[in-house]
Amino acid sequence: MTNEPLVAGRWTAPGVRRQTTVIATLVIAATLLLGGAAMVAALAQELTSEAQSDQTERAGEAADLVRLQGPQALADHPVAGHLIAGGLLQVVDSTGQLAWTSNPRRAQPASDLLLAPGQTDSQTIMTLFGGEDDRTIAAQGVSYAGQEYTVLAVGSLRAVEVAVRRDALSILIGAPLLAVLGGFAAWVGVGRTLRPVEEIRTSVEAISGHQLDARVPEPPGDDEIARLARTMNSMLDRLDHAQQSQRRFVADASHELRSPIATLSGGLEILADQPAELPELLPVLSAETRRLAELAEGLLLLAKSDAGRARSHQRDVDLDEIVAAEARRLRAEPGLEVLVRTVPARVSGDQAALARLVRNLADNARSACQGRIGLELTVAGATAIIRVDDDGLGIAPEDRQVIFDRFVRLDESRSRRPGGAGLGLAIVQATAQAQGGSVSVGESAWGGARFEVRLPMGATTGELS
Repeated sequence: MTNEPLVAGRWTAPGVRRQTTVIATLVIAATLLLGGAAMVAALAQELTSEAQSDQTERAGEAADLVRLQGPQALADHPVAGHLIAGGLLQVVDSTGQLAWTSNPRRAQPASDLLLAPGQTDSQTIMTLFGGEDDRTIAAQGVSYAGQEYTVLAVGSLRAVEVAVRRDALSILIGAPLLAVLGGFAAWVGVGRTLRPVEEIRTSVEAISGHQLDARVPEPPGDDEIARLARTMNSMLDRLDHAQQSQRRFVADASHELRSPIATLSGGLEILADQPAELPELLPVLSAETRRLAELAEGLLLLAKSDAGRARSHQRDVDLDEIVAAEARRLRAEPGLEVLVRTVPARVSGDQAALARLVRNLADNARSACQGRIGLELTVAGATAIIRVDDDGLGIAPEDRQVIFDRFVRLDESRSRRPGGAGLGLAIVQATAQAQGGSVSVGESAWGGARFEVRLPMGATTGELS
């Protein structure tokens, strides 16, 4: 019966630590067993070869005595003792009958080899699980007094078998033990390696939507786990920043909405008691209503931009016509000098969104200038560039990024300019990005601010509408 965990009615795979331990144990065991088997085989072959060489040498020396003095010389010659001590010696005649044997109890030839004079041969009979009959046989043909004989030198392989069995048993016992030891080492090592991962998991589990300022521990080094921790903290930084931005956005939106709603509510209460005040209150109420509508429209546009819900109604748009129309609107205001320079430029995008972009930049310049505004449209390669300059006080370098945030006004009093709620430049940035472009701010030639919008003169991927 399996011990794998059952979760929600289905089997789940074991953890990384367990898998690694099992695989390491199996690999070590298989490696040791296969390597041990190869070593035992090589050892058996080497020891058998040495035993065979010894018997071949004995058979040669015995054959020399038989050739000179006959088979009986193996028993009578003074130097034959060491040959007999090395194992069984037999001399077989040409008919296969024993002519002489060093062991009378072995009345049968140890082999059926019958060789001509001068020929040599050998046999090995070995079963690792046999025992008594394991042997190696060396044979050499010889003649004496016109009779042909075959000298057989037989040596036992019992010692070889014992050595091989001992080594094989050592491997069979040692391999599993070493495999278990290796598996334990893998278990400990993987556990130490994955400990930071568990710490990261525990930290992430403890982080709630109200505590995005918490961070996971970062282990030292630059391995995969350290990079995972840094990536996780980077993601938490982004989530924390997004949450803080969202909270500021909600707070600022509530603040901006409170003022026109309070004005409208107060005006209606006055009219309910004093209808005669309508001529004086009507312009104020109308202005606040327009402001409230513009604020709601701006918030809706930015919400769509954040959600990525851009509608794709792309078409060719003549930017020079949009810039020229905005210049005509500005020139209708008394006491305002408007300098315009344009070239024909056509982009693919949303005409209403692009017109709103130019108008927001123009209104921003109008509120900041001292009497002069410049509108310029140029083309650089495949990019259309819109520049809006003013002769106002300019924007400090440290403020040139934050001005594109929502509800940001650089005047400390935060007094509302006509129609302004601090969303105009945020809408400009969102529109430029939706059209595949960008917006930046610098210093104009007159000392004021220069806003520069770059738009690709080709197909774009989205629209803010």
